[in-house]
Amino acid sequence: MLYNDKLKKEFIEYLVAQGNSLTIESVANRYFSTASVYEQSLNKDLANFSMQEIIGLYKFVCTSSLEVLMQMNSLFNRYTYYCKDIGFIDDNMNHFEEVSYDTMKLCINAVKVSGSIISRKELIRLSKGFLNASDSFLCLAIFEGLSGTGFSDLINLEMSHFKNHKVYLDSGRVLDVSPELEDFAEESAQTYEFRSPKLTSNLYYNKNDNRILKDLCNTRTTNITEDRGRINLVHKLTRLRQRTECDALTYGHLTESGRIHMIKTFMKQDREDNPRKVMSAHRDEITTRYNKIASYNRYLLKYSDYLINNSKISI
Repeated sequence: MLYNDKLKKEFIEYLVAQGNSLTIESVANRYFSTASVYEQSLNKDLANFSMQEIIGLYKFVCTSSLEVLMQMNSLFNRYTYYCKDIGFIDDNMNHFEEVSYDTMKLCINAVKVSGSIISRKELIRLSKGFLNASDSFLCLAIFEGLSGTGFSDLINLEMSHFKNHKVYLDSGRVLDVSPELEDFAEESAQTYEFRSPKLTSNLYYNKNDNRILKDLCNTRTTNITEDRGRINLVHKLTRLRQRTECDALTYGHLTESGRIHMIKTFMKQDREDNPRKVMSAHRDEITTRYNKIASYNRYLLKYSDYLINNSKISI
């Protein structure tokens, strides 16, 4: 149950009646539920929070996502105005409207953020220690932007797609690839044995499977659909992340790490210190690999520490 459950449910009904997005009800319930523990500890509705208490709430949320705090603050801001209109606010002030981007940045979990971004040099070092070349290829391929939507360009990828240091993907994209990625791809394509750290004997791939990322012979069906292939790759990443305890080994984090590396490479190439100018100048090249950045402002707020000179990630 939410803190001041009846009032918040009435507010959510008001939002829905205003014709907001179809997901607003579930999002509002989730964010109010997250805040309710903190409200109960203070015995105070968030609409009456002071600025100091708002900062305490956002640090309590312990998220690495600036977008989450922005969405949360937007919701709580509207809720507080709703409460103000019905005379529920003690000091008749809405302190959520005072919360700036810089304030929210100070509230995100820096440890989580730093653990989610990995440099190319560190990823290659880590990948060379993996038991299986297929794992090494998967991580670096996502980092270099080959994966496409939901791994669609990786599932059926073969060495025949590589030519003259380029890869020709099923989606029609043609991308330059690094020598390290080509080496991992070739080794993975030629390997038909899967080494598992938890099994006394190794597992084997189908000898007729020419793909770089193969499926094990003990899968329940030999007819691997794209959905099944996508699930297999997600599980592969999950196992790697658990074994290495490296939080960066997710599809999203590897993608953003690769995008950051690409932007920094262009900054060095163009001798330009302003990442926004570089992102605009090379928009098409970046989008081809990693899809479109929805908002430059939000992106730079979240990742500026990695894109400025002397940043946390070197190229």
